[in-house]
Amino acid sequence: QIQQYHLNGLKRNIVHMGHFEAGEAINTVPSNGYLEGTIRTYDVKDLEIVKQQMTKISESVKLLFNVECEVKFEEGYPPTFNDPQLRKHVENGLVNAEFEVIDKPTPYLFGEDFSFYSQIAPSYFVFVGVRDEPKGYVTGLHTSHLNFNESILI
Repeated sequence: QIQQYHLNGLKRNIVHMGHFEAGEAINTVPSNGYLEGTIRTYDVKDLEIVKQQMTKISESVKLLFNVECEVKFEEGYPPTFNDPQLRKHVENGLVNAEFEVIDKPTPYLFGEDFSFYSQIAPSYFVFVGVRDEPKGYVTGLHTSHLNFNESILI
């Protein structure tokens, strides 16, 4: 609801709770619980709004239910920036390797280890398509069924 009520609806952001722990038995009320998730925004101002709203939600839970509630934010991955001066070089390399170059019209929200490279040197991130329908290699990244022809990496 933070995205819907507190952020620009035309800008995509992610506030996702992906891990939840509470209790150990089905017939008892747990004495504590733990939520963990990720926040991804294109704009640092949006990130601050999300943090403020999550803190307000925490304070409200404390008041409403007379419980302890704590929100902690840890720095995650920095944004992945492509150096515009490298674009033509990268594009020429892809064309020479007989790849089809497809521009993404909007940025992609993801946490990527590659983002740390741009903090120490000019860098340029690209997705390499490895889909092979005849072989059944059609799943997305980070799935248990991902498979691809490794020769594409060469």
